[in-house]
Amino acid sequence: MILFALGAAFVLVKTSSRPQRTKRPPKPALVEVIDVVVKDRATTVSAMGTIVPAQMIQLRPEVQGRVVRHADALVPGGVVKKGDTLVRIDAREYQLALDQARSAVLQNETQLKLEEGRREVASREWKLVGDPSKSTETGRSLALREPQLASAKAAVASAKSSVERAQLNVDRTTVRAPFNAMVKEEAVEVGQLVGPTTNLATLVGTDTFWVQVSVPVAELRWIEVPGVGGGEGARASIVQEVGKTPVEREGRVIRLLGELDPKGRMARLLVEVKDPLGLETKDEESLPLLLGAYVRVDIEGRTLPRVAELPRRALRDGNAVWIAAPDDTLRIQDVHVSWRGRDVVFIDRGLNANDRVIASRLATPIVGMAIRTSDSEDKAAPPTAARPAKKPAHEATP
Repeated sequence: MILFALGAAFVLVKTSSRPQRTKRPPKPALVEVIDVVVKDRATTVSAMGTIVPAQMIQLRPEVQGRVVRHADALVPGGVVKKGDTLVRIDAREYQLALDQARSAVLQNETQLKLEEGRREVASREWKLVGDPSKSTETGRSLALREPQLASAKAAVASAKSSVERAQLNVDRTTVRAPFNAMVKEEAVEVGQLVGPTTNLATLVGTDTFWVQVSVPVAELRWIEVPGVGGGEGARASIVQEVGKTPVEREGRVIRLLGELDPKGRMARLLVEVKDPLGLETKDEESLPLLLGAYVRVDIEGRTLPRVAELPRRALRDGNAVWIAAPDDTLRIQDVHVSWRGRDVVFIDRGLNANDRVIASRLATPIVGMAIRTSDSEDKAAPPTAARPAKKPAHEATP
C-alpha cells in the first residue's frame, strides 16, 4: 500500500500542468488634474505689518496747582471717552481771581455810567455857550468829554476780558480727555503739585489704529492708494495671531509713505483700522488688536480680466505647465504668468477653458507619456465588480 501511494503521487506530480509566468505591462502614473476656468479675478498682495497708534498725545495741564481728584479710569490700559474728567486741580485761587475780575467789571461799568452823565451835561453846556465857528475839533472833543468816555468804555472792555481769562483758568483746572482714548502711561496722583511742564499721562486714540505695512515696490502697481493713481484706497484684511483664536479686522489703505524702509528697501503703506479694540461692537469674546503687534495684512489688489487661477505647485520651470491631453497623454505648454501670489498664480495666455492641468509631481515627465486621471479611472471601472470563482489549489493565477 505504501508503494502504491508513492507511485500514485509520482504520477500526479509528473502529469499536472504548471502555470506559465507572464510579464504584466507597466501601469500609467495616476495624476491629479485641475480643470481650467477662465474669468475675472482680483489680485491679493500679502505682507506683514506693525500696529502703530493713529493718535497719541502727552497730556499736560495748562495751569499750576495741586491735584484734588484723579479719575479711576486713568490707569495704564484704562479706556476713557471724549470729555471725561481725568484730573481736577484745586481751583480756589482761580475762583477768587474770577470774583475779583467780576467786581472790576461792575466798578468800571459804574464809572462808564457816570462818565456818560457828565458827557450829557457837557453837551448841554456846549450848546448854550459854545461857538462852533471859533472852536477846533480837538477843543470840541475835550469840551464834550469824549476822551474820558472812550477811556471808560475801554476800561469796561478790559475788565470783561479779565473775567473771561479768569473763567478760562477756572475751566482749565479740570483736565478732560480730548478724544476717545486708552491710557498708555500714567504719572499723576492726588496731592501732587503739577504745572504746564508736568506729564500727566500718555493717551492713545481708540477710534482708529494704523498698520504700517512693508511691500515690494513692484507690488505697488496692484494696490489702489489715495493720491497715487486715484481711488479711495484698497481694502485690507488684518490678522493677528493670538494662540488658536486669530484676531481679524477690516481696514483700508490710506497713505503711501514718502520713503523706503531703510532695512529692506521696501515701500511702506499705512492701513487704517476702525474700532481696533472692538469697543463699538461690544463683543466680549473678540480680542483687541494690540499696539506693536506683528500682523499679516492681505490687501485687495486690482482685478485682472479673463485669467486662469492655478496653484503655484502646478507651475513648472517658471513659465510652463503639464497638461493632460484628451487621449490621457502628457503635454507641456508654455504660459504667461500675469500675477504671482503667495499660493496661487494667474495665467492670462497659454491656457484654454476646460484644459486639464496636472498638479501632481512626476519623476521623469516626457511628452506623450501615458497617464491616468481620476476621471479615466472612473470610466474604466466596471459598474459592479464580479467576485472571481475559487480555483483548485494546484492552479495558480497567471
